[in-house]
Amino acid sequence: MISEVSVNWPVNYALDQGKEVAIYLTISRKGFVLDSRIMTSSGDKEFDARALGAVRKTKQLSAVNHLSDEEFEQVRVLNLVFRPQALKN
Repeated sequence: MISEVSVNWPVNYALDQGKEVAIYLTISRKGFVLDSRIMTSSGDKEFDARALGAVRKTKQLSAVNHLSDEEFEQVRVLNLVFRPQALKN
């Protein structure tokens, strides 16, 4: 699911390394993001806003379509943690 969201997140690795933000989200059975908000801030309002914006821009997470009902119940409410890592050559 993170990979579906991360394509919508304009990250500047040089500036964002060492930061972390946790975002709470609720997903419908069809993968639509019903609710999203910051649970634990990175302390950087711009970084937090970009991460939250990426979640909201994603709108639908196709990964849940392949889950059984039991598996979906475990992920319908999530805390996603965004933690940029250095790019490796």
